[in-house]
Amino acid sequence: MITTAHNNETRVLFGDGQGGFPQVDKYTTGNATRAVLVGDFDFDGDDDILTANRNDGTMNHLDNQGDGTFVLSLFNPAGNGESALALADANNDGIADFFVGFYSSQKVALYLGDGFGSFNFSSEKTVTGNPWMICASDFNGDGFADVASANSQGNKTAVIFGDGQGGLSNPVNLSANDHIFPLAIDAGDLDGDGDIDIVTSSYDSNNYSVFENNGTGGFAQVDILPASLNASCAILHDRDGDGDLDITGTDEGDDVLILFENSGSSSVFEPVVSIVPFRLFPNPSDGAVFAEIELEKPMSARFDVFDFSGRKIKSVATEHLPAGRSQVLIFNKIKDEAAAYRVQVTLENGQTGGAVLIRK
Repeated sequence: MITTAHNNETRVLFGDGQGGFPQVDKYTTGNATRAVLVGDFDFDGDDDILTANRNDGTMNHLDNQGDGTFVLSLFNPAGNGESALALADANNDGIADFFVGFYSSQKVALYLGDGFGSFNFSSEKTVTGNPWMICASDFNGDGFADVASANSQGNKTAVIFGDGQGGLSNPVNLSANDHIFPLAIDAGDLDGDGDIDIVTSSYDSNNYSVFENNGTGGFAQVDILPASLNASCAILHDRDGDGDLDITGTDEGDDVLILFENSGSSSVFEPVVSIVPFRLFPNPSDGAVFAEIELEKPMSARFDVFDFSGRKIKSVATEHLPAGRSQVLIFNKIKDEAAAYRVQVTLENGQTGGAVLIRK
């Protein structure tokens, strides 16, 4: 699912089971479609779509007809600047509900689903700043869905607790240092203690903040992780398959991914020493694949290729690469049957970088 943040298009990409997306259907949604939700909102067994359209102050409901085609309808929540969405069952009735962040209205609202594809307003709270992205989880362990909001301009991240009946608490702003223009937010159990922690990205302070949950919904900022230029988004996932959640950050300014390794405690993340941008081409491919890399000075490099289970497929070592742009042959022909690969470069000075190769 892809949206165009500054335009009015939502695209549905259909996979071929081998990592490719040969079919792309396009739908005209509201202006500045910035967020999507996918869920079976009408209990008919297929997945529907909701979009949030910031500039229009609207949402769209794309009703799945059961064959992957969608009928578009308009939904007008009571707010302006719909920018962020999060799925939840806020009243524990087994029906999908959603939280929405209103950028212009500076508030977060809850809408309850009726199981037939419609939603009714339940509650809203004003936050300090403009909600850019939100996430939902049970942060205080009471069995009810809560919501957290990264509020740009106000330089605040807020947690709002649900009561399980559609009501919301007043926002609790997290205490944070160097937390300027927070944009993105994600949640997960980083330290393995059974509660949900939070990571935000701060665009103007060029870092990611790690907030540790004390188990009752109280958060402390325990780590500040550096970005390359402009911290844009961060996702939490077990990237290396060792049983804990790592962090992958995107840097919008330098157009790179930044990998942070979880060493077992949410307050101790080891970043990759540095980020080395390179590209793989052609990509996707099942034949010859090259890595193109640009160096400031001559040095050796090693390219390691992994499948997404973490198994190393091969290594390509170069004794010497000149300053400037170089091309290195990674595959003559891809013989392994994995759908995608992770290629990591390690320079002789310890700098590393990564890229993803899709098998055609």
